[in-house]
Amino acid sequence: MYVVVVGGGRVGRILAELLTAHGHDVVIIEKNKSKAQELAQSDLEALVIEGDATDIDVLKDAEIDTADVVAAVTDKDEVNLAVALISKEEFGVPRVVSRVTDDRFVDIFKRLGVDAVVNPDRSAAQLIEKAITRPNVVDMIMFGRGEAELLEFEVSEDADIAGKKIAEVPQDCVIVAVYKNGELELPKGDVLIEPGDRVVVLSPRDKIRKIEKLFRRKGKKDEKD
Repeated sequence: MYVVVVGGGRVGRILAELLTAHGHDVVIIEKNKSKAQELAQSDLEALVIEGDATDIDVLKDAEIDTADVVAAVTDKDEVNLAVALISKEEFGVPRVVSRVTDDRFVDIFKRLGVDAVVNPDRSAAQLIEKAITRPNVVDMIMFGRGEAELLEFEVSEDADIAGKKIAEVPQDCVIVAVYKNGELELPKGDVLIEPGDRVVVLSPRDKIRKIEKLFRRKGKKDEKD
């Protein structure tokens, strides 16, 4: 996949590192000369173009017309929106993702055709909050508008779910995967869930508290129970 990342700041650099680590081709467009030079001289496996991404010629230099995705992640919402609109309307980029710093702009961006809008600061804060309030959750991804969550749990020795087969798990969730000693095991009904396993669960948001109780230590009560 070919991705054009607009903005070479902290978010843009981390994004480029993640994408290149997964084998994707990445070009970063950065307006600030010194920052662009720093990126170009780093060990980042991405092409760096110095220039203003709202300039059509700069986007052409990045061969944006061949891009699968454009990610506008500068710290200026107006720049990100301009880049997103140009990418969509002028070059027909299939998917455009934009960063926002002001949540009031999220709906506006979406109405104007931006495929995905992300506020990294809010997302990070939400993950930190979950790490505080859900210590038994290893990882979490939210779907849609938060109506469902994909959760990864580590099974402790005295968890309620330890020793149960997948077929015995309540139907309020879908077990997507089970990792035993780091190896993926398909979640068939006769698979036994054991201490040390990591279990990936897809659950509606309104059922999550019930699911979490299965992975909580026996006898430990919920704060709101």
